[in-house]
Amino acid sequence: SLKKKIHINKRTIPLFLFDSIDSTMNEIKKKKYNNFNEVAVIASQQTQGRGRRNNNWISDKGNYYLSIRLKQKIQKNFHFITYVISIVLYDIIKKHILKSTEVFIKWPNDIYLNDKKVCGILIEFLSYGNKVNDIIIGVGVNINNNPKKLNNSSTYLKKYSNLTIETLEFTKSILKGTDYWIKILIKNKDIILKEWMKRSKKINSKIKFYYKDQLVNGIYKGIADDGSIEVLMENKKNNFFNLDLV
Repeated sequence: SLKKKIHINKRTIPLFLFDSIDSTMNEIKKKKYNNFNEVAVIASQQTQGRGRRNNNWISDKGNYYLSIRLKQKIQKNFHFITYVISIVLYDIIKKHILKSTEVFIKWPNDIYLNDKKVCGILIEFLSYGNKVNDIIIGVGVNINNNPKKLNNSSTYLKKYSNLTIETLEFTKSILKGTDYWIKILIKNKDIILKEWMKRSKKINSKIKFYYKDQLVNGIYKGIADDGSIEVLMENKKNNFFNLDLV
């Protein structure tokens, strides 16, 4: 691997670049990264990329695979980090795309361009006893291509952009944005909820999801103060922390 340094707000964050790796999430959990307060790992290709719910994340060359590991700076509401990171990625992707492209966050943290997925985010926590010690953030962005077999449901950034996407700059933007929004989360989680909702799929959109192993229809009602998703099912409001949207 190649080691670089990224400078952010008077701090230096080590960045390890790999040509090919099983998964940046597996790599960053290794002991050798334990001593860093913040560290990032990037790969040009992953052989065992993971998405949420252990889904396989197809990781072809030419796209962007990043994991960040942060020592615990957030004392409470740390599950809101999922909303923080999706705001960060939404804003960066929006800067790169043509004005006419529709962009939104699909709950909890997938970024969509013109109704097709361009970016997935995975959050994991490393805890010791019942104290969360490290937050691990995984980001996959389809930049130059998207998986052929997912053509109907996924897309890639270059299709909607005429900007050159430079890996190190892109990474720096993510780390800077994460820094900025975590500070806001620590001060006031309600701002995070409000900002996330501004970027979200439209309220009252129809959604499909798995509920008790059945595929069910509902109406999306946004997110509640505790960070759960609100869904209208058969005229009754339900809140969920875990929901597999389709």
